[in-house]
Amino acid sequence: MATQGEFARHVGITQQAVSDLVGRGVIKPQGRGKLDLDEARLAYCAHLRSVAGNRSGDPDADLDLTAERARKAKEEADRLEMQNARERGELLARGDVDAAVVGAFARVRARLIGVPSKVAPLVVSMENPAEAEGTIRSAVYEALKELADTNVGDLCGDDGDVVEDTGAAAGSDSQPVGRRKKKTEP
Repeated sequence: MATQGEFARHVGITQQAVSDLVGRGVIKPQGRGKLDLDEARLAYCAHLRSVAGNRSGDPDADLDLTAERARKAKEEADRLEMQNARERGELLARGDVDAAVVGAFARVRARLIGVPSKVAPLVVSMENPAEAEGTIRSAVYEALKELADTNVGDLCGDDGDVVEDTGAAAGSDSQPVGRRKKKTEP
């Protein structure tokens, strides 16, 4: 039988470390705080093997080194796959996509805002409401078609950055914008 201090000197640790091991139940004292030197040494060695096996110091952690290595390898493979996809142009940064979508909506907004000034001169002289409606509908559909035809790649430069000027002018369809000139009689 040995005291905690004697066992500490025997295995080369502090008496406080032995008290901690006893408190956690790793080493079991034999009456009045005395330790059976052989049993305590075997319990301490088993504890060291357990700690070395899961590397956490917590016997309840139950880490599987093989599973952790596999998880790390998968994460590295995923990272490399994403990097390759980015280099092939198949994966865009979220900020770039957000900016491209905002740009696309800005183009359509500009086209839709320009519709009244574009079609007003055309429909002002129409006497048939159905004809006016058709002209207005046609202009709106043209603006919506531009949105449908928009490709994020068209809104980005070769380096993947969003291009600022994407032709969002209301008159990009080569149709006149504004009022018709009144005919003047000679």
